[in-house]
Amino acid sequence: MATKTYVHVVKKASIAEHASIQVDLPDPPPSSQGQVRARPVLFSLTYNTLTYARMGTLLKWWDAFPVPVALPDPYGDQSQYGITPCWGYGECLESQISDISPGQLLWGYWPLSGHPVDLTLVKADMQGHWKDVSEQRKSLMTIYNRYVVRDPAMRLGELSEAKVDAMAREAVYRPVWECGYLLNRFNLSEPYVHPHGSTGPPGQLWSAAKGDLTSAIVIVHGGGGRTAQAFLDGLINNRDKGTGPLALLVVTGSPSATAIKAADFPARAIEYAAISEKSTMAWVLEQQPKKVVVVDLGGRGKSSADLGEAIKTHMAGIEALTIGVGGEPKGEAFDVTMLAQYRQGGLPDRVQMNTGPIRDALVETMGAEAYFKIVNKAWEAFVGRGNMDDLDIIWGRRVDGEDGVEGGWDTVCKGEMPANSAFVYRL
Repeated sequence: MATKTYVHVVKKASIAEHASIQVDLPDPPPSSQGQVRARPVLFSLTYNTLTYARMGTLLKWWDAFPVPVALPDPYGDQSQYGITPCWGYGECLESQISDISPGQLLWGYWPLSGHPVDLTLVKADMQGHWKDVSEQRKSLMTIYNRYVVRDPAMRLGELSEAKVDAMAREAVYRPVWECGYLLNRFNLSEPYVHPHGSTGPPGQLWSAAKGDLTSAIVIVHGGGGRTAQAFLDGLINNRDKGTGPLALLVVTGSPSATAIKAADFPARAIEYAAISEKSTMAWVLEQQPKKVVVVDLGGRGKSSADLGEAIKTHMAGIEALTIGVGGEPKGEAFDVTMLAQYRQGGLPDRVQMNTGPIRDALVETMGAEAYFKIVNKAWEAFVGRGNMDDLDIIWGRRVDGEDGVEGGWDTVCKGEMPANSAFVYRL
């Protein structure tokens, strides 16, 4: 017997080269003890998804779901082709774990494809949470190996349209929301966790003196994406009184006062071209900051260099640091885009943020129950403030073709996905 399915593969060295191949995959042996066989059924494709391909070799993301060797040449060559991971829900097809049943939905990391995969799961640190311990995924950070059964009784085919829509929006927003939330709540607030985890790499020191925003102006560079939206929402709505910031400057391609209108401190949004204008830095200096904290989410063109030069020229003598979060979304592999990013550089005292190790550090110190209770409550508040209301979901029901994952990948690689939009596929 064989299973007819579509597998979406990406060329690792040139991620804009991809294909959806219809194959008759041989049915694998029955799943072993501790395994769950599942297939992705509701998942998102965003510019964040592109990152998993761009940096798939460096951060081992290609290891999550190797291409099936049964694919026709050259696509079965695991050294040349990979399957991009994504976030969403998968449906259990069969299970050798008594607490997980066929039909149940698991939230987590899935292949951006249509074929089933085997997960080797053990119970994690709280009810309903599982971790994949398969050999191929030992190189991945723990955040990508956690799966959650939110509601054991939930079946995709029985859900209302409103519930499915909410789950789709979660698949688009929640992975990047947690990044923005943690940055505001735990890196730039007590307990001032290092942006790279417990201690951070050698030479990237962190402390309360670094993270304190009481007398700081925060400059969000690349403020138009969902990670920026999550960070700004927290900065404005989820800080203890008296903890700052002194002021906020958002630099983006499409300035809007909407995201910052609720701020109870001076806030301004400008376009990239305005970075070098005298009036911009004059406004910054009017706030009398003792520190400048740049949150770098990836700007456009040479905006990083322009901002770095403006800080150097107009704010000499003022402490300045940069927290690196993201980069400009492009359909190019790491060796091209990241080299260009670091060469243009210019931003002061850069410390790189990484969501996974921050979560690990907090789970270790707080415990999983306490951590996820706080995070889930904050997520509900974020949703309740209407942050996802203007999201335009572009629905797809297949892997192949222009209206499937294949066409969506083309659009994302070309940077042509409409603003406030995201692809979600229900297979």
